[in-house]
Amino acid sequence: LGGGSLTTIPITAALLLPAVQAARQAARQMASMNNMKQLGLGMLTWHNTYASLPAAYSVNQDDKKLLSWRVHILPFVEQEALYRQFRLNEPWDSEHNKKLIPRIPPLYQSPLSTPMAGKTNYRALVLPDKASALAPPNKTRQPLAIGNSKVYMHGHRLADIADGASKTILLVEVGDQLAIPWTQPDELVLTGKTGIQGWGASTQRTFTTLFCDGSVRQLSKQVNLDHLKAMFTRSGGEPVPPEAFSP
Repeated sequence: LGGGSLTTIPITAALLLPAVQAARQAARQMASMNNMKQLGLGMLTWHNTYASLPAAYSVNQDDKKLLSWRVHILPFVEQEALYRQFRLNEPWDSEHNKKLIPRIPPLYQSPLSTPMAGKTNYRALVLPDKASALAPPNKTRQPLAIGNSKVYMHGHRLADIADGASKTILLVEVGDQLAIPWTQPDELVLTGKTGIQGWGASTQRTFTTLFCDGSVRQLSKQVNLDHLKAMFTRSGGEPVPPEAFSP
């Protein structure tokens, strides 16, 4: 009689395994959403300090791309010491700056993805004509002077987001295949050909998004692309139905 009860142990464990895996996956998703919330707080604190969002990347006086927004918000996500080690007037892959790539803050890596040395899963999408919330630098703003270099790093103001901060996407989470070095000034594109292939973790039916008001939402990978494009434009005036925001 006792022997029969012992055989139920592996069977019970097998039945419980999917529930355990689902719980772990849900915990990882929540941790990724918390990362996004911290990035949003860093962005909004930057805006409170400089009266603008950071540009998608910084450039010098010759329009050479330098460093990603992820570098420039470091002081606002408790990484001031790391920020001070960057040479802001040099590109991300200069001999000096590329040595800092392995020092990626954990905040920039999604718990839903496989850890990859120096690579981030959190990216912005930059539309032509500065139509997205994060955009190339506004060179009418006062640059940072470093020696003979001028560094431009200021982007749009929240007041420039006419579609509404709660309806305009700032950042998205991508899967491993679209992860990039976290200091690299290279953001996403969205076309009818690329769609959202590679967005979100491969294990999820949704992808995590950060909106300009700091809110974090899960959007379905089946989202209508026209609705998604409307959520990326800051002042397009396109109608976005409520169902577009559903996970």
